[in-house]
Amino acid sequence: MKREGTPAEESPEPKRMDTGEAEVLVLKLLLPGKEVGNVIGKAGSVLKALESDTGSRIRISAIDEVIPATRERIATITGPMEAIQHAAQRICAILFPTHEDAAQTTENSVKLLMPHASIGVVIGRGGAVIKEIMQATGTTIKISQPTDVVPGTQERILSISEIGRASCRER
Repeated sequence: MKREGTPAEESPEPKRMDTGEAEVLVLKLLLPGKEVGNVIGKAGSVLKALESDTGSRIRISAIDEVIPATRERIATITGPMEAIQHAAQRICAILFPTHEDAAQTTENSVKLLMPHASIGVVIGRGGAVIKEIMQATGTTIKISQPTDVVPGTQERILSISEIGRASCRER
């Protein structure tokens, strides 16, 4: 049974594309405005290398396409699950380097955009799934309130912090 309402009120379908081969998924990371240049690289060199090395497609939103009230831009990563994981790990390593400059990093968190309709799967019954993820990874995960969807979308922000204890490195 289909719910009544305007298109903006309806929950979006999960973002998946069937290519006939591996399932292509979409992951949206929020990048601090000051770090975008490090992810793109000179003339796009880092971004091109990331795409080539991981087998994913990465699109960074334009400078005027930021999350309202922030300077964060959206990195949309598409590809098979393994490619997305690899690309996210590599971007995380760029955002949180392990050398001496790491002590200068003030914010140690990664933010994801997730469809509002999918948040329940991450939380799980009684919060069981999110608690299990936090215990297994040593991170803290916070999800924006249902009333705080990103304007113009049906997406909420999922923040993963204390990632220094979680692995941003390839396994």
